[in-house]
Amino acid sequence: MQIRSKGSKSGASMKCAGCQGSGMKVSIRHLGPSMIQQMQHPCNECKGTGVTINDKDRCTQCKGEKVVQEKKVLEVYVEKGMQNGQKITFPGEADEDPDTVTGQVAG
Repeated sequence: MQIRSKGSKSGASMKCAGCQGSGMKVSIRHLGPSMIQQMQHPCNECKGTGVTINDKDRCTQCKGEKVVQEKKVLEVYVEKGMQNGQKITFPGEADEDPDTVTGQVAG
């Protein structure tokens, strides 16, 4: 299971210099005298996030990735009279990712 982390000390992240914070880089390729191909791809310096963190300021647990792996045991209570195939949900217990709403686990 993944849980969210800050990724760095408070305020230690900065705009990526490689992509100017856009998270994307543009490469241009010449295909002859009159043709140019322009391609957009995620920045390899910030992995498409637009933000970089100095090595000395990175979180020691998540190493700047903003998620930490964690094992969690969820206990399920099967009530008397439950139907076969009936779902039991655990809201907010799915894997977490930065800047997303956590889903639910169904069992």
